[in-house]
Amino acid sequence: MPVCKSFTDVPNSPLAKVLMARASSLLNAGLATSSRNTQARHVKRFSEFAQSIHTEPFPASETVLCLWVAHLSRFIRAASIKSYLAAVRSEHTDRGLQWMGASSRITRLLRGVQRSQTNTCGKITRLAMSLKIVRQLSGLLGTSHYHLLLKAVIWSLLVGMFRIGEIVPSSAGSDRLIRLSEFKWGAAGRCYLITLKRSKTDVFAKSVTVEVTSSEAVVAMRAFMVSRASHLASLRLVSAPLFMLQDGAPLLRRQLLDALARLLAAMGIDHSVYRALSFRAGGASSLAACGVPLNDIMRQGRWRSSAVLRYIDPLPVPTGRNPLVSLSYNIIHIYIYI
Repeated sequence: MPVCKSFTDVPNSPLAKVLMARASSLLNAGLATSSRNTQARHVKRFSEFAQSIHTEPFPASETVLCLWVAHLSRFIRAASIKSYLAAVRSEHTDRGLQWMGASSRITRLLRGVQRSQTNTCGKITRLAMSLKIVRQLSGLLGTSHYHLLLKAVIWSLLVGMFRIGEIVPSSAGSDRLIRLSEFKWGAAGRCYLITLKRSKTDVFAKSVTVEVTSSEAVVAMRAFMVSRASHLASLRLVSAPLFMLQDGAPLLRRQLLDALARLLAAMGIDHSVYRALSFRAGGASSLAACGVPLNDIMRQGRWRSSAVLRYIDPLPVPTGRNPLVSLSYNIIHIYIYI
């Protein structure tokens, strides 16, 4: 579908209208579908930011773009910020609007972001989702199906150290959608297992099964599964999504992140410093804080390189044993099925 809405001065003639339609189609074809999808996501984020500071997103002024770069720099690297700006620039091209992001001020601002991140060893302010915060989030949630679903997902993300996209897809048609057939209860119902058909470190799609044995995670999952069975009796097919909304649709990544942002805001916490991988980092940091060997953390979280160090906050070793570790260490098992 053509995306261009900028041809406002087209002569009023049949030929001009035909050529306008072709020009719009060619403009749309100038970007690959994947690039269009990326652009749409970044533009949506920019529009939401503009709304949050009570201004119109288009055309974007130099000042608004500077504010957005400053906002993104708190949790996104300089190279990624450039890709966000490129998406907004592309949207301006589609709309026939003047782009103000090529100014020397924007260039210097980006250079400042890069230098500031280099001076801090490249570490971006992105906090791990601690066990304490997850418990507080759970306390804010009620007993509705939607709230029980959120509880089950956030406990699974923390204890299982999942990447958020592994269990909550970006779209309903994703090939990474977790279905009911890929979930099962463990021995005596004291744990549960989720099988990932595909994951970042499973490049040959051999499948990986993660066993989660935290009493709080199990309680949250059990309550959700009871609600799922009672509210969705007609959708018990093994091909149905595991983490399913009351209307039968799967919970999507954007929906989860939006819900988390609202919950954190209700707790008076700046949600911008918590990102999609904050739960994974929280699980790894909790284990590291209790002295769990790095190799064991890598095995349990399915890391295969020193990248694991980016997920671990340098927290002091506590005097007592972390409840998450006592429930999960040596109990989260990873199996590779060939």
